[in-house]
Amino acid sequence: MEIQRPYEWLVRPDAVKDRSRIDVRQGIKFDLSDRPDIAALIDAEWELFNQPLREKGSRWADVSNPRYTLSRYEVNQEGVLSVALGPLEYKYMAMTHDLALTKPEVFETIKAAGKLPYTVGVSCAIKTADGLMLVLERSAAVSALPNLYHVVGGYPHPEAFVPPNIPLEGRMDWAKKQIDPKRINLFEAVRMQIRAETGLGSGTYQMWVAGIAHDPRILEPEIIFCANASLTLAEVLKLPKPSGWETKQFHGWTPRDTGRIMAEQPDRWVAVGMAALDAHRMIYETEKKG
Repeated sequence: MEIQRPYEWLVRPDAVKDRSRIDVRQGIKFDLSDRPDIAALIDAEWELFNQPLREKGSRWADVSNPRYTLSRYEVNQEGVLSVALGPLEYKYMAMTHDLALTKPEVFETIKAAGKLPYTVGVSCAIKTADGLMLVLERSAAVSALPNLYHVVGGYPHPEAFVPPNIPLEGRMDWAKKQIDPKRINLFEAVRMQIRAETGLGSGTYQMWVAGIAHDPRILEPEIIFCANASLTLAEVLKLPKPSGWETKQFHGWTPRDTGRIMAEQPDRWVAVGMAALDAHRMIYETEKKG
């Protein structure tokens, strides 16, 4: 019997037939102009969120970098995952994510108004050359979901996919207002996360897209990827990691042990990280049987 997991599939791994590409299309821009009451509510929460950061002199105070919102998704007739993305700001993602976990009554107000940003995230389960699943135990210092087990995960950086004619100082603002779907490469967005969190270069692993999942509490769609690395766990641990501060500890567990720990300690996990690990198992087992 399948063990219940704290995530839901929006696009299951068995629905995606071509795992080598994602079709990105122009989506709807997140807009609150017709609901000033919701905009004011989010602005008030954003102020509360930033006040302690300002007091501590944090460089992250009031920073609202670009993100993507997902307005549509499907698997087309060729078995390719197709997503429609629009521009978004971190402020709206952070506030709805935080409110879902800390002030669910406020989150429900935003949800009832139909104004959730549906911020796109990416997660990737990686299996090392010695057959271990790479699990990252998140630091207590991270603002979201501290101390939990996860895989490589984060958000695409839209400023990386801005047309080259946009001046460097204007790339962030451009990406908050518009997108160029032909330039967006979600595989490359994941490679950036993998390099930052593990140090693995793109030539040291093979990667494929698995599907889309979300944590039903937060309602942020996560595009799930899986990868097999050509380096052992010991070799991965020796690599320099630009975002190493975000991880308290790296674990390498066999697929069986990983499944057991997820079943025994579901509250210790980021939900979409579990989805990525389950997707890796599902795809790998299917390929072995094939």
